[in-house]
Amino acid sequence: MSFLDQIGKLLKIEKDEGRLVALLFLYSFLVGMTRVFTFMPTQAIFLDRYSSSTLPWVYIVAAVSTVAVGAIYLKLGNYIPIPKLVLYNFILLGIITGLLWYSLTIKGMKLPALAAFSWFFLVFSLTSLGFWNIASKLFNVRQGKRLFALVTTGEVIAYAVGGSATGTLLKFLKTDQLLSISTATLFICAVLVWQFGKIYSEQFPSVQSQTIKISKKNLKKTLKFDSYMILLLAYFATSELMYFIVDNAFNAALEKNYSSAAEIASILGLYTSIAAITGLIVRSFLMGHLIGQFGIGIAILALPTVVLVGAASVVSAELF
Repeated sequence: MSFLDQIGKLLKIEKDEGRLVALLFLYSFLVGMTRVFTFMPTQAIFLDRYSSSTLPWVYIVAAVSTVAVGAIYLKLGNYIPIPKLVLYNFILLGIITGLLWYSLTIKGMKLPALAAFSWFFLVFSLTSLGFWNIASKLFNVRQGKRLFALVTTGEVIAYAVGGSATGTLLKFLKTDQLLSISTATLFICAVLVWQFGKIYSEQFPSVQSQTIKISKKNLKKTLKFDSYMILLLAYFATSELMYFIVDNAFNAALEKNYSSAAEIASILGLYTSIAAITGLIVRSFLMGHLIGQFGIGIAILALPTVVLVGAASVVSAELF
């Protein structure tokens, strides 16, 4: 048995899955690099040019634009085949990111900083749609259960690598020039999506077959709010509220302790790297042990408990 066969067996990759897993892992890694090098420079430049008290405007712009663009994207999915839709998605994201990078270099203009940081939330949402639109069609249910965790590790590794490299990169690049990396990775993602559509074309349904007609009666039944749906909505609403509270406190602390965009980007890179490595360790070694030892109920409660304690610590530190 060759070394690659041994690695495949260890990672539960079956015969003829190697190339697909490698391509999706690379795709996930590139999506992660896009997010890292959009998030760090745009947030750093925003905090350098605006007060952290302006953050609610970013959240409002991001929320409205994400919902509107998401609705348009889903509507276009009824008319454009998935590979082409995702390809156009990444090309457009790359073009707009490049234009925003240019706008940030214009002296005396503050508005591009707000637009660029709001843009990050759209990039995050649309790259998620782009990745899962492709991955969900290339794996069946059995493969997904076995391999999704593996291929999405690429994104976590990108956070760790990109975050830890930021300090070094800023010795040679200006903060806004970090956006050149995310622009490049978006176009590389577009090339990968083109390859997916070419190599695995038979696994993507046509526009006619992917469009499902739903009667009004079934639609009402689908949209019925039972107790499970209410709890799920409450969970996500609480999570988002917690995120905004902690993010405000975190950004206020950054603004108070660091004076330039480069310094803020460096500390954001370090923070992103530490968070990614910690998450990878927990996911790889602790969660399985926790579930085996205490059951799924305790394991599910562990995350919000830790997040609550961490959030309380961050907010308390900022207040006192």
